[in-house]
Amino acid sequence: MARQKGAPGGTRVLGGVSPAATTPPSATRGLRVAVIVGGAFCLLVVIGLLVGGGGGGGGGGATATVTAEASAGNPVVKEPVGGNASISAHRTVDGVPVGYPRSQAGAVKAAVNYQLARSSTGYLADPAARAKTLRAMATSSTYGELRRSDDEAAEGALTSLGLSRQQAEQSLVSRSAVLGTRVVTYVPEAASVELWMAGIVGVTSEDSPLPVTGSWTTVTISLQWQNGDWKLSAIQSQTGPTPVQSGSEDPTDIAEFQRTHRDFDAPPYTD
Repeated sequence: MARQKGAPGGTRVLGGVSPAATTPPSATRGLRVAVIVGGAFCLLVVIGLLVGGGGGGGGGGATATVTAEASAGNPVVKEPVGGNASISAHRTVDGVPVGYPRSQAGAVKAAVNYQLARSSTGYLADPAARAKTLRAMATSSTYGELRRSDDEAAEGALTSLGLSRQQAEQSLVSRSAVLGTRVVTYVPEAASVELWMAGIVGVTSEDSPLPVTGSWTTVTISLQWQNGDWKLSAIQSQTGPTPVQSGSEDPTDIAEFQRTHRDFDAPPYTD
């Protein structure tokens, strides 16, 4: 594999920047272990397991807000939570698609979209948006527990990163994609769906303890049929499967990452 060149504060792959090509394989493995047990990886795990690497970064809230970065008379629309609900065929509640068929396919769509709604910068940064998002998709009996768990994880992650809510909204990047789905169990009253996910998460600042970093997770979404819809009842996450990054591209410059994160819409929810 070609050597990867590091740039302070740029994008890194899970496990850190690869050592020089002259480094012996045994030393390379040792360096990777040292990076994995470092503080940046611990932060990555906290955030990655919270959002599970779900899809869509800066999109999908109940009400879109227009940022100041308007160019050529075309304002850049940034939505606070989840995927891009404006081009979804689903009925939405606080930006979350709801109203799924009582079938395996309906359960899979609900699982994917609910995880997309949890996998954005807005969900991590804004407690009020997080509460509304969970209220729209969680069962009545598990809403309180899920909210406490996600609030604790999000607040702990931002504190560890040294970010206020306002700073997180400006510099935190969280974007993910679902690579595959698997129905673990299904009956008309309940379902369990696994999501294999890839994502990026980190902070676009020079002195960040977590530069924008690749993450891979497997998320298990448990659903119950309640009030004529699939509702979220439990979430479990684990890291991996994690690939080795190929190619020899340098990590992207921070300014370019900021521009791309600002200008690119979040992907739509699945229909």
